[in-house]
Amino acid sequence: MDRGGLKRYRWEPDGAEMVLVPPGEFLMGSRGAEGDGDERPPHRVRIGRAFLMDCTEVTWERYRAFAAATGQALPDSPVEGSYGDYPVRGVSWDDAMAFARWVGKRLPSEAEWEYACRAGTSGPVPWGEADPRAHAWCSANSSGVPHPAARLAPNAWGFFDLLGNVHEWCQDAYEVDYYARAPRSDPLNEGRASSPRVLRGGSWATEPGRELRSAHRGYADPSRRITGSFGFRCAR
Repeated sequence: MDRGGLKRYRWEPDGAEMVLVPPGEFLMGSRGAEGDGDERPPHRVRIGRAFLMDCTEVTWERYRAFAAATGQALPDSPVEGSYGDYPVRGVSWDDAMAFARWVGKRLPSEAEWEYACRAGTSGPVPWGEADPRAHAWCSANSSGVPHPAARLAPNAWGFFDLLGNVHEWCQDAYEVDYYARAPRSDPLNEGRASSPRVLRGGSWATEPGRELRSAHRGYADPSRRITGSFGFRCAR
């Protein structure tokens, strides 16, 4: 299926629509005054092979099917409506990894996530000078709550909500100075089992111009669940 941007495919085990991202190179990290120290130095990164990534964050409906099939407890956070297509939230990195394995996927690497978020752009956000309220659920338009997936405009490659709505777990361990020594091809910081893990994208409470940027990096312990703000999407 191709509805603009890159080609899309339906992943049958969980019914998710996925975008096929081609290999390529991009400048990872911040190059402007808005960036934090852990986003530097900006550096060229090569994504050496194509990969699939979910168009949207994993939804309550998809996560509920996983929980029912595996006995996994549902997150201890409010459930919007009857699950539906709101992003699941309040999940740990360990929870996200378990879901990804169950559907035959994985979490995206931090480099893959930023490459997909930028979608060929080089500025702080993929929508340039456009109004962020048309592209991301954030403090400027969310009314203090998350929203169903794919209600705002996607980026140029067809991904929804990479910035805003819920923070998204990546596969990588977090280190503040990792960029200074990261490999330039397909970087993945595996770390130790107990290492903090990277979170990307900000949430519905994030202010535009601060954490709501393609390069911004967050982190938390892999077992930590924050009611309302930690979600994820999968790659393959």
